[in-house]
Amino acid sequence: MTASPSLVFVIGAGASKALSPNMPVGAELAERIAKALAEEFGGEQPSMSGPISQALANMQDGLTDKRISAANQIRYAIDRKDSIDDLLDEWSDRPDMLEVGKVAITHIILKSEVESYLARKSTNDDAFLSTIGELYRTWLARIARYVQPKLPRRALAQALQDVGFVIFNYDRYIEQMLFGELRCQGMERSAAYYAVEHLPIVHVYGSICPFGATAVAPFGKETSFLTPLYQGIRTYTERTYNGLELAKMRDLLAGAKKTVFLGFSFHPTNMAHLMSYGLNTQSEIYGACLHPNAARFEAAKRVLYPGTRHTQAKNLTEMDCADFIETHRGELFGT
Repeated sequence: MTASPSLVFVIGAGASKALSPNMPVGAELAERIAKALAEEFGGEQPSMSGPISQALANMQDGLTDKRISAANQIRYAIDRKDSIDDLLDEWSDRPDMLEVGKVAITHIILKSEVESYLARKSTNDDAFLSTIGELYRTWLARIARYVQPKLPRRALAQALQDVGFVIFNYDRYIEQMLFGELRCQGMERSAAYYAVEHLPIVHVYGSICPFGATAVAPFGKETSFLTPLYQGIRTYTERTYNGLELAKMRDLLAGAKKTVFLGFSFHPTNMAHLMSYGLNTQSEIYGACLHPNAARFEAAKRVLYPGTRHTQAKNLTEMDCADFIETHRGELFGT
């Protein structure tokens, strides 16, 4: 990344869901984790032989009674909270709960990638590019189509340098989608991987695995490497961040002329994090979030549009992300 992009998207779970409907978010992620843990740790004679159990067994000290207890505590209590992150925050005094929770999150997210439209089901590029083509109505495909309109689409990699992504999700849907968009424009596979790896993209809480040609867990492929991968993600409970990523996020947010929230639920902890690390409230701020939490939505408006700027709060909408990009195309990208 050379200069800070003028247009920065702050991405929440709802935006990933729009790229792949099977992507679990919030309560749905909690339900899948509870089901996976019940399959491995439930019943009178727990099998404890699935991917989560095996990952825990490969850790230092192995599948201890504390980790088994943590797995059961999570599956019993998880549906009493809005999300797995909220549950882990409540049990932050139990390191074993955090370990098991993060392994379970990693397993479910990887599984969702494998089952997604964006997964490479074969080495046949025609099949893969056809899949990408079918997603042309999504918000990200529209960004790839509209960004820097004066540049030809064959120069998409150059055009994308003026767009930044601050991502609060652990998945790699955005990277895989942009990789496919570049391939659709005729870019060779290795060059497309390189281009995506060097785009202005930050994962605030880490990701299940860095995206790229040499990734330990390539996007959409089954893997047994849960044990090291879970260490790449951080829940907001941990309050720790990658210093380089934090600096990159600050640069992106502070330098933005336009900041757009997509599928972002305005969780108070995440909002505080953004405000502490560079969010430019003087930039033009937009947003699209279907069915937001009403109280959080109104609180976000007060934070994002202080003082005399409150009249601009209309830019924070309850629209579908793709419809929002289409509606605000001229304002965001120019003509």
